[in-house]
Amino acid sequence: VRGQVIPVINMRKFLGLSDKSLDITDHFILVHIHRGQVILWVDHVCKVKVFSKEELIPVEEVLPDLGEVEYVLKEEDKI
Repeated sequence: VRGQVIPVINMRKFLGLSDKSLDITDHFILVHIHRGQVILWVDHVCKVKVFSKEELIPVEEVLPDLGEVEYVLKEEDKI
């Protein structure tokens, strides 16, 4: 992106799903994080929401034992 090298995370691999080749219908989400930026490679995007880190809830408080997941986002009485 604009001359920067940004790591791409294959979310299928991250979630333990079967790998697949890059497809024209795939989507890439640029995420700004405290250490810089990453790109999430996903099959489909339903909704994009911008939020602050103060809105994040540690996963142990809500859904223990989710492996690599550290935080969840509560939105309008939903998690």
